[in-house]
Amino acid sequence: MRYWRVYLVVVVLVVTFGCKKKSPTDENGNGGITDGWIFFTKSKTSEETGKIYKIRPDGSNLTEIHSGILTSASSSGDKIAGFTGYEDNPAIFVVDQNGGSIFELDNAMYPFISPDGNRLVYYTTDGLRTIKVDGTGKSLLTEKIETETTPAFSPDGEHVVFYGNDTTIYKIDIDGTDETSLSRGVCFGLDFMHGLCWAPSEQFIAFIQWETQGSDRKLCVIKKDGSSKKTLTEATVVVWPKFSPDGNSIVFDKVIGSQINLYTIGIDGSNEKNISVNDSLFVFGGATWSSDGREIAYIALDDINNPQYSYLRVVTIENLNIRTLTECHMSQEMIFYPILWTP
Repeated sequence: MRYWRVYLVVVVLVVTFGCKKKSPTDENGNGGITDGWIFFTKSKTSEETGKIYKIRPDGSNLTEIHSGILTSASSSGDKIAGFTGYEDNPAIFVVDQNGGSIFELDNAMYPFISPDGNRLVYYTTDGLRTIKVDGTGKSLLTEKIETETTPAFSPDGEHVVFYGNDTTIYKIDIDGTDETSLSRGVCFGLDFMHGLCWAPSEQFIAFIQWETQGSDRKLCVIKKDGSSKKTLTEATVVVWPKFSPDGNSIVFDKVIGSQINLYTIGIDGSNEKNISVNDSLFVFGGATWSSDGREIAYIALDDINNPQYSYLRVVTIENLNIRTLTECHMSQEMIFYPILWTP
């Protein structure tokens, strides 16, 4: 699938070791670690089902949850959504964070769970569908979804925004009514990493605009009624926008030349800052905020051309100190995005 492959052009896989827990050593002397759980996937290659794990932000309690590819989690982190298989025999599921109460819901891929954990949206060959986690209430929301992109629930779970297959961003109610065009001509060949993101206040939506092949990609925000669209920054590649818990900043991956870096920026376009500047490794992306907004987790590699290890890392915003939580030898498996940090 495309969303695994865009960054994976730099990856060469071979054959032995595996993942191991690292003590949460800060490269610059760390203090004050955020609580919660960080969820991620480890997989041998991009074409086979991996395993979903959780780990504490201090690097302790690395725990396997379920086989599959992680896609989303409820706001509290009590329910995790993902899928197994690919084109041959895909299946979406919801599981609690301890690996119990598994619900296998449909033959599809890329499920995204509502903030309250009660409902999924996911796409199939006929469009964007929704289903409750108990398997009831299955229905088609729209046929306009652009495949392999990331729809996003509003914080109250009542609306969904998505990239349409006509290069338009839409908002639709969860019952399939009131489908509204927010911005036209914004997406050309987008994929999973160009995800939409809804601000906690529900007032703003962040998205990636890519108008034509070869053009720069732009990080934009727009109000939920389609007004006040604003470009915050642009570069060769801009992906993975995520609002901070207070809604005042966005973290994203920015590629200039061949270098991937993590940036934060204010929702007014001010204070753009490279927060991975102190990382001695190569940023691989997929960043996510801690629940208190003080830290950001992401993936890094030891080498951009011939990587041997992938790392789950955390950077503290205030002082840009960095620590490693766990690492994988890529001859056996690799840490994949998305990464999700829940309370």
